[in-house]
Amino acid sequence: MYSLWQSCFGDDGETIDMFFKNSFSYENAVICTDKAEVVSQLFLLPEKLSLGEKEYFAYYIYAAATAESYRKQGIMGSLLEFTSALAADRKADYLFLVPATEKLFDYYEKFGFYKALYAEKTVFKLAGGEPLDIKSTEPSDIKKAALKREKLLKGVNRVVWRENEIKLFSDFLGDDGKIVFGDDFYVSYSPAENGVFVTELLCGGTYENALDVLKKTGENTFFVSVPEEKAAELKNCKRTAVGMIKNIKGEKINDSVYTGITLN
Repeated sequence: MYSLWQSCFGDDGETIDMFFKNSFSYENAVICTDKAEVVSQLFLLPEKLSLGEKEYFAYYIYAAATAESYRKQGIMGSLLEFTSALAADRKADYLFLVPATEKLFDYYEKFGFYKALYAEKTVFKLAGGEPLDIKSTEPSDIKKAALKREKLLKGVNRVVWRENEIKLFSDFLGDDGKIVFGDDFYVSYSPAENGVFVTELLCGGTYENALDVLKKTGENTFFVSVPEEKAAELKNCKRTAVGMIKNIKGEKINDSVYTGITLN
């Protein structure tokens, strides 16, 4: 599993180790082998979808990969079909995933997935100055960060991420990225080629305190994703499909579902 991940995604050992430490379990690994060699795999992360006033059990299909010499043989399709049956046996309501490319949206549609995970995306400028020291969330505070995130997203159709995945996302950000939260805001960001990529920008009222955090980076260009419910407060937001959902027990979702992080 480790070798296949590395050959398909090119991640270094430290990054892969983060996943296996935080989120991996054997019972949630779906694999295909050939003579004891893993040639195709995907991992299931047990999460929840909060829709309206209810929460539903869902699996996030993560890091789906097939060895290059075994592609175009229907192996991944078979894994996806097996995963749907497994999810049904486990009484899951939904499966969801985030395609790595636009082309893969069409591929996953063949297996019953449809676009339902959306974000409002925009680019804006802030007056940058000298970079200031910004204290990032410590590993010991990840639980508090996850609770703050959930509080600020109350009432939003969303993926409810486990603390495990919030911790994994924090690890993926590395030394240059940060999760910062306060009484009425939650921000996660990392450096981008021409500015700062803001994975999440959440607030309880106005964005003032959250934007103050971004100003302290010293940068002035920010690539931002926000929930649809908060898009009106920012200019020129564009609704963008970021992921897909498949019904297992649950009914088809016609509204946008906010995912925030994707672990990509």
